Amino acid sequence: MISVIVPVFRVEKFLDQCVRSIQNQTYKDLEIILVDDGSDDNCPAMCDAYAKEDRRIKVIHKKNGGLSDARNAGLEIATGEYIAFVDSDDYIATDMYEKMAAVMDTMQDVDVVVCPFQKVAEEDCYKKENSQNDVCKHRILEHDGVVREMFLEQYELYIVAWNKLCRRKMWKEVRFPVGKIHEDQYTTYKILYEARKVAFMEQPFYFYRQRQGSIMSRFNAKGCMDDIMALQEKMQFFEKKKEWEYACCASRSLEHMIYHYHRAEKYKEKDTANAIRTLFIKDWKQIKKQKIKGISKERTAYFNSFMISDAWMKCYMKCYWKLLGLKRKLRK
Repeated sequence: MISVIVPVFRVEKFLDQCVRSIQNQTYKDLEIILVDDGSDDNCPAMCDAYAKEDRRIKVIHKKNGGLSDARNAGLEIATGEYIAFVDSDDYIATDMYEKMAAVMDTMQDVDVVVCPFQKVAEEDCYKKENSQNDVCKHRILEHDGVVREMFLEQYELYIVAWNKLCRRKMWKEVRFPVGKIHEDQYTTYKILYEARKVAFMEQPFYFYRQRQGSIMSRFNAKGCMDDIMALQEKMQFFEKKKEWEYACCASRSLEHMIYHYHRAEKYKEKDTANAIRTLFIKDWKQIKKQKIKGISKERTAYFNSFMISDAWMKCYMKCYWKLLGLKRKLRK
């Protein structure tokens, strides 16, 4: 059985599409846990109505505590062999759990299955049909491969919780941090790190709705700093692991801090930009003292130039791309 945990808060416009997409799964052995997080709209009544029509649905009504608190409440009562999350303004393909569970059932050492996701507009009502193929293509990664890919360009796939199916045991010691904005950034890497193997589906089964005005669709100084705190916590976690793993994490985290710095500058959030720069310099100096192997010369120069000034970094990047282009021409 799969326990699907759905935190619900002020989403009456989208809730029906979300819940119906879960109810209509071709995989029927589901425990659907709707966690009403103190919603002050029609969502609580809607949740109760769903529970009356479908015995697989359980409803928790609780005081508002945020997304992490709602997910944790669902985890506490989940009884399924597998655990999944769906955000209540999103929806999923009807065969998502059938395809993902099939991998788990046939490969007992796969602890997590991940699928790509498709971003959809706020008013999108597109419903995806079943896959044309009985077997969905996937690839399997063991621990080292998972850690390496966790910090590559498509690392977004690894961060979010809702595009994954996990064995219940993976959540035994892990919970979401209450009061944080980027709760997944603080959490999912711990699950992936402990997984024996991770399967990656090629087909997107999850539909992530981009809502106008949501905290994830605009610049938010508090959210920005929360993400950086999560990155620092992640670096502390990997600092105690293998040296090359720490190097991968440190490189990606420092790059992400520079990204946040430029966003703050773009939106004229000078205080936030200065705070990010201060944290970056502190972290980079500490990492340099440790003399860890695995951070390339190019990235080292990149980080050093940003530590001097943003202008130095831009100058370095301009020269770097020119030299790279020249090398490619010479090879031809």
